[in-house]
Amino acid sequence: MKNRYTFWFILPLLFFAFLSIKACSDDSTSADPGEPPSLPATMAPVMIDMQYFQDQSVSDSEEHSGYKSVESMVTLGSAMFNAEGTMNLVNSFLSLAPMLNVNPEWIDGSWVWEFNVTGFFKETDDVNQTTPNQTIISIIATPSGSGFEWQVVYTGMFGETGLDNFSLITGFTSAGYSTGEWRFFSPDSNSEPIAVYSWEVISPTEKTALLTIRSFGEFNDIVISYNMNGADNYLNFEPSNGNYQRAYWNTETNSGWYEDFQTSRICYTNFVNSECS
Repeated sequence: MKNRYTFWFILPLLFFAFLSIKACSDDSTSADPGEPPSLPATMAPVMIDMQYFQDQSVSDSEEHSGYKSVESMVTLGSAMFNAEGTMNLVNSFLSLAPMLNVNPEWIDGSWVWEFNVTGFFKETDDVNQTTPNQTIISIIATPSGSGFEWQVVYTGMFGETGLDNFSLITGFTSAGYSTGEWRFFSPDSNSEPIAVYSWEVISPTEKTALLTIRSFGEFNDIVISYNMNGADNYLNFEPSNGNYQRAYWNTETNSGWYEDFQTSRICYTNFVNSECS
């Protein structure tokens, strides 16, 4: 279990390692592959925009219970998509990543970035002395159809487990990153991904995201889906135990509704509870 929670602290670091390497072309070892792909601007192209809720000043009175239930659920959903509890660790790595200055190489039909971050991860022994863990991360992009297959390979200590060329992240992105999927693995996940994130961006105001989590804290086998269509937004939590939560909100009319497995739908208009049509 310790390794599983360690994973959720290391995973966003790997995200930003992925985003922070400078993509420059290098000599190929086979036929000229052209330019390497640009790395994604973000690992999660579709996220829940919390600005709408942050701009509101709605009291916790009973007449606002519908809106406040939506707000609470959206806050939790945003945290699950963002893994925001790891931001301090990520920020500490961001100051190091640009100095790595790694260029990709074309190897056996794939673009490969490899960098050594030994010294960033450290362990403390019995006399409270820290020693660096040798850590090497390889990012592999293989052309596939209209996009690329990706793989993030990890060598080093992972919590108390030593890993050698372990695939922590695999996935696929379209050439323009409008669609894609990331699969996340942990050493104790028995070769099954512990989480899968997929997305589709049709336009800046029409997009969807799906996050499937096998186990994280109190959540087990839960599917979180988010859909934006203009001002209309839908967020669903669908765990395997049936304890669902669903919400809808409209950012123009300030209306919406909330329901869950033990609460009938509560609707609101202009933030105030109202009859459901």
